[in-house]
Amino acid sequence: MLENKRLRILSVIMVVVFSITFTFGVFGNPNFNIYDFCMNLASEIIGMVIALILVDAYVKEKQKKS
Repeated sequence: MLENKRLRILSVIMVVVFSITFTFGVFGNPNFNIYDFCMNLASEIIGMVIALILVDAYVKEKQKKS
């Protein structure tokens, strides 16, 4: 998986972005609440899954027409 140089670079960039976001979101927030954090994270994951399903369905329909 990590033999491709572009994939390796994108993976490192994603880890850095998520680490910085998590650091500011958790440690930089004086009103941090673990319950709110988990609920926000869960809603983001659900949103990404729904978006992925819709995009995948769109791409499959587009390929069927071609």
